[in-house]
Amino acid sequence: MKTKLALLLIAVSLLSVMLCSCEVIKFANNMFGILGLETETDINIGINVPGKNCSHSKVVELESIEPTCTTEGITAGKQCGSCKTVIVAQTTIPARGHRFVSEAVVTVAPTSYSKGKSYSICATCNEKIYTEIPALELDDGASVGLEYKKVNGGYAVVGLGTCRDSNVIISTGYKGEKVIGIGTDTEGLLFTGTEHAKSITIPKFVSYINTWALGYCEKYIVHVDNKHFSSVDGAIYSKDGKTLVKAPSGVGIFDVPNGVTKIETSAFSGSSVMYINIPASVLLIGINSDSYIYAEMNTGNLREINVDQMNPNYASLDGVLYNKEMTSLLYYPENKEGSIFEIPSGVKVIEHCAFFETYPLQIVIIPDSVTTIVEWAFSRMPSLKKVTIPNSVVSIGEAAFGSLANLTIYCEAESKPSTWDEYWNSTDTVIWGYTEN
Repeated sequence: MKTKLALLLIAVSLLSVMLCSCEVIKFANNMFGILGLETETDINIGINVPGKNCSHSKVVELESIEPTCTTEGITAGKQCGSCKTVIVAQTTIPARGHRFVSEAVVTVAPTSYSKGKSYSICATCNEKIYTEIPALELDDGASVGLEYKKVNGGYAVVGLGTCRDSNVIISTGYKGEKVIGIGTDTEGLLFTGTEHAKSITIPKFVSYINTWALGYCEKYIVHVDNKHFSSVDGAIYSKDGKTLVKAPSGVGIFDVPNGVTKIETSAFSGSSVMYINIPASVLLIGINSDSYIYAEMNTGNLREINVDQMNPNYASLDGVLYNKEMTSLLYYPENKEGSIFEIPSGVKVIEHCAFFETYPLQIVIIPDSVTTIVEWAFSRMPSLKKVTIPNSVVSIGEAAFGSLANLTIYCEAESKPSTWDEYWNSTDTVIWGYTEN
């Protein structure tokens, strides 16, 4: 042990010449630990090292780093090259930030359905800095005050709100998303009764129209880039022109163009059209070929429906609409002239709402070929006074004679057949066992 200690002392003495005292002490402490000696005692007693504290004789200069527009810098500093003790601390210099002296350049203009983009050039680093521009709330020139509702894929316009424009312009987008609908599956009647709306402009992304949402309007204008709809002479059609979606109001006679194969639900509702001419190309009116025609054809002022004789599915006689075989009476125009109407012999079914809300009629004569009167067929006819129901009628639907304050019903049956709906009629004036004199 003494030999090892002697050799260690010699090594320490030699190192003290070459190194600073703190490094010699570190070396000695390590070696004493290996030998299992108490380093503090043995160094103090057995080692003659000039000072245990570093004199920091080897100073290292630490370079400064200049900040940039986006990165921090640091100041110059100093530290001991031997023990790494910090003599002059370095401090952080904040990033300078970009400096712009010219206006931003807009590369993508914001719209009502998308955000825009612009860039500015930093006068210090010459870097292009891009910035997002918020979307517009509405198109420039779009009607203000319309009500919009969030739907899947964008927005739908669902009400006039406070808008009272005579020419209503629906915005292409709203708050950064596309306007894709007019009305929703459950929301319609948005423009009904708005006589101040002379025209409605429909934007290019609209893919759904609840036609009940469009009431009285003299002209519809569809954006030329719309992929789903088009407009011709103020009416709305499908893009391929095969479906009449909505007719304009204020037109006395409306000729459905040849080539149209379908007339959409409520296509004429609220239009006040007086005469409708249907070409041979129309194969479907509304949701099916035999019923619910009222919703499509009731204009509020209709007097005649005339169907081309070559039409394979529909026919007309004296302005009244029938199926091709003339076995179903589909729709009697609500403002057709005349107070008495005799249903042609051969008709078997009087369809849903066939006479709904007709005003001039006072008497309807039903032939004994009729077997079925569908629900609501004769409802809400304020002038209707007399209807005779023959024994041939085996089925009458709910409210077939509903809301008829002035009506007297004459039934050839002695009592209500069990096949008639319990609520077939709303009048108390029913005469059973009637025989025509």
